[in-house]
Amino acid sequence: MKLLLVLLLLMFLPASAAPLSDRTGLVNTLSIDAGGHPFEVRIVGNFDVTGHEFDGDKKRLLILVDSSLENNIGEIVLPIELLGGNLTLYLNGDILDAKVHSNDLISFLTLDFEGTGENKLEIFGSASIVSVSEIPIDNTWILGIIVIVVVIVIIIIVLVIVLKIWMAKK
Repeated sequence: MKLLLVLLLLMFLPASAAPLSDRTGLVNTLSIDAGGHPFEVRIVGNFDVTGHEFDGDKKRLLILVDSSLENNIGEIVLPIELLGGNLTLYLNGDILDAKVHSNDLISFLTLDFEGTGENKLEIFGSASIVSVSEIPIDNTWILGIIVIVVVIVIIIIVLVIVLKIWMAKK
C-alpha cells in the first residue's frame, strides 16, 4: 500500500510542477467611454496590459503592454462602433502585421510580435464614434410617440366633426 502511495506521488508531483506555457493567455477587459457610451474591448495575450487611451478624433486606440517573454501572442475583440473600417496596427511606431477578421459587430485581431519589456500598441481605424448621432439607438420610443400623436389628431378631428354636426342641428 505504501509502495502504491509512493508511486502515485512520483507520478503526479512532477506533472503539477510543470511551468506554464509561453502561450498561456491573460484576459484583460478595457472599459472605454466614447460619445457618452461605454464600450468593452477584450484582450487575451501572454502579456500584461498596463494602460490604454482612446482618441475618437484620431480614430486611435493606444494599448500599453508589458511582457516578460520574447515571443508574444494576443487576440483583441474590438467593437466596430468604437473603431472600425480598415484597421492598421503599430507596435512601438513600426507597422505590425496582424490578422483581422470582422463582422457587423466586432473586429477580431490576432497579434504575434517579439520583444520583452514595455511596448506601445496603436490601433488606427478608418471609422470611429466621434459623436452620439453615429450610434444606432433603439427607436421603439419614437414609434410610441408617433402612435400617441396620431391618436390625438384623430380625437381632435372626431371632436371637430361632432361639434360641427351639433352646431348645425341648433
